[in-house]
Amino acid sequence: MRGGDESALRRRFDELPDDREIVTVCKMGIVAKRATSVLDEAGYDASTLAGDMSGWNGDERNSLGYRIRSLWWRLRG
Repeated sequence: MRGGDESALRRRFDELPDDREIVTVCKMGIVAKRATSVLDEAGYDASTLAGDMSGWNGDERNSLGYRIRSLWWRLRG
């Protein structure tokens, strides 16, 4: 979604699973949140990974710091 252009994502909807959640992620979270909105509007079950790419890395390592931050982000809503 470079430059906010949603057309590339929309053209690939047929490649996305419709039977499970899709989690979006990007470096800072801005593009991922917009992609999540586009997917939600199209009827997909989508969410943005809390913590952006650092969240992805923390989730992959299952680090204590990530688990604490993730809980904090969920509680803040």
